[in-house]
Amino acid sequence: MRLRKISYYVAAFLIPAFIQIFVFACMGFYPFGDKSILVWDMNWQYVSFFSWLTRTIRETTADSIFYSFSISYGSSTLGLLGYYLLSPFNVILLLFDTVNLPLGLWIVTILKLSCCGLTMYLFLARSFEQNRKDFLLFSTSYAVMGYNVAQMQNIMWIDAVILLPLVALGIKNYVKKKKFGLFVLSLAAAVAINFYTGYMLCLFSAIYLLAEVALDSEQFVFKKIFKKYFGGLFYIVLAVMMSGFSLLPVYYEISGSRMKESSLRNTFYMLKNLDSRMWELGNKLCIGTYNVHQLKSGLPNIYAGCLCFVLFILFFVSRKYKVSKKEKIIYAITCVVLLLSFVSVGVNMIWHGFAQANGSPYRYSFFVSFLMIEIASRQYLKIQEGQEMVRKKDTAELVNIGIAAILGAFLLYKGFVQYKIDESDYLNLSQILLTVGFILVWFVLLKLRKSHKMMIGTYKSYCMLFFLIIELGLNMGIDISHFSYEKIGEYQAYVQETESVLKQIRKLDADPFYRIENDIRYEQRNCNDAMLLGYPSITHYSSVLPYSVSKYASEEGMSSYPGSLSVVYKKEEANAEAAGRNGIKYLITKSLPDNMQGWTLFSQDASVNILKNAAYQPMIRFENEKCETRIESVENGKIATKLFNENEKPEKLIILIPWHQGWQLKLDGKDIVPDKYKSAMMEVMIPTGNHEFTMNFHPVYLKEGTIVSVISTVLFFGLLFVNHRKSRKRLLILPERGIIYQ
Repeated sequence: MRLRKISYYVAAFLIPAFIQIFVFACMGFYPFGDKSILVWDMNWQYVSFFSWLTRTIRETTADSIFYSFSISYGSSTLGLLGYYLLSPFNVILLLFDTVNLPLGLWIVTILKLSCCGLTMYLFLARSFEQNRKDFLLFSTSYAVMGYNVAQMQNIMWIDAVILLPLVALGIKNYVKKKKFGLFVLSLAAAVAINFYTGYMLCLFSAIYLLAEVALDSEQFVFKKIFKKYFGGLFYIVLAVMMSGFSLLPVYYEISGSRMKESSLRNTFYMLKNLDSRMWELGNKLCIGTYNVHQLKSGLPNIYAGCLCFVLFILFFVSRKYKVSKKEKIIYAITCVVLLLSFVSVGVNMIWHGFAQANGSPYRYSFFVSFLMIEIASRQYLKIQEGQEMVRKKDTAELVNIGIAAILGAFLLYKGFVQYKIDESDYLNLSQILLTVGFILVWFVLLKLRKSHKMMIGTYKSYCMLFFLIIELGLNMGIDISHFSYEKIGEYQAYVQETESVLKQIRKLDADPFYRIENDIRYEQRNCNDAMLLGYPSITHYSSVLPYSVSKYASEEGMSSYPGSLSVVYKKEEANAEAAGRNGIKYLITKSLPDNMQGWTLFSQDASVNILKNAAYQPMIRFENEKCETRIESVENGKIATKLFNENEKPEKLIILIPWHQGWQLKLDGKDIVPDKYKSAMMEVMIPTGNHEFTMNFHPVYLKEGTIVSVISTVLFFGLLFVNHRKSRKRLLILPERGIIYQ
């Protein structure tokens, strides 16, 4: 029996892995073909961030894990880590160099989706207190649902999908058994790994907690419900505090970038604005409804398989099985709350941190899929266990089905009309017929599920699992066929060639600190090659770039995107003097600038030109050109420089690195405080004479956040110990007195 239980958990992991590998193989993905996993943001951003992370951990570079000079002018990496890079799965990527990183990302993607299946099976098995192979239908649906397929290019969000079933199970344990350990630990992990999706998970936990408390209450006693619910809210706060080591420093960093878009006033003003496109939402239950336009500004990804959809509807419509009205009402309200979040622009902004999502909208839609799958699994068990109600009125069943059919027909009609109005392109007749076909198959299989006379009744679960694998595989295949993935050969050739160019530059230039610009792939929106290949640069794009830096770059003539999340150097718009003033010493380019004044040809071959800037000025220099600076070393985010001020008065030292509270500057071993130079960089006054000048970066609020985490973790284990003692006391039996403590 124990071996059978283990085999179910193994299958919950391996079946989603099989579906993914099979689809990838059929569609020619590396290592089965020439397509890489790189597409959209995975290609333009994340592969570069992952390359930077693995290089910084494995090698000694100018960057430290907390600071990078490859992020426009230089930047703290706490925001980058907290938003993109803290997943424990990233340890696997340490096994891959930059050239082979796409293979590592492909493996991590498969592992993450497979782990979704594993945690969902655990949730179902523990929630219903039984292990059965039927649950594999629902764990697999969760692992390869539409949201996960859509977010394969945003894999940093999948960790929240993995942890959601554990958080939900923890909430159930708290409500039913007064055990809060799993609840707090899983939620704390979610917030620490990714503050963004962790925040969403906290909001959902508050909603799901209220639903579970209401379901568990036999009678509506406000005081008891209030006490239990607010006790649960306390544990949500405790989980957030336990993640303080990550959350506090990350919040400080992002407060200068995307968080500036946040506006309570604007969000609440938008509450009354309704998204008319939501009439189309029913269309998203069809197979293969994700494409490029849906990625940019589409509808929520709520597809979780036709089986779950059929059972979800039966849960609310059918009167045949023992589903209480209270269950139906509470689950219906919970679903409606989430659906209304889609409809209201303002509520949708609340879910996204009081800001508009820039691409990949409705990033919390996996909560709807989770609820749909949980409700479907409940209905499935009712059907299989034959828990039928005594039907006093057969007509009531027909009335419910009739009402549902009319409502469904109306929604389909409205969805079709809105689809035409919006000129949408994610659905066609083939997909509709395919979806209808699978719905009919599931109705037949659910009916045959109770037959023991037919052969299919003997292998019923395996037959259903077979059809589920086909359906989910088709959905995944159709979805990813809508995108153009970078060829693995092209990526590897570019990395190898550019790494060779960089080695050539470093071999001939002993200067330890200068900037390089590389515009070979800018036309493909690849603005993070500096992080991909490891060199200081001003060109960068990410969701955590400080707006002050992009504004400064624009003022300097270095970028045409002021106050945005990107800085992009373009040789057509910036001359050699401006580039040199900003520390750019070399330019790697395919085509020569129209204005070559100030540029000299450093090296040239058939495909790449290396230009050296005669107007180059060091990134740390005196305003008075008669004074000299010599940068000795740049290593692990630390800069050591010798300064020579031969004048009789103090001179201004310009540091073309963004001002940040985390920088500690020392002059001859004594702390000095920098002023801002041109609103974004740094400057200090240096007295006459020769000096040793050092810069060392320390993350802001990391120490304070760690203290909060330690204190709250101690509190957590203290509460855990007290709760364990109380549990033992409740179960303690004193035979001599015949007393059981409750």
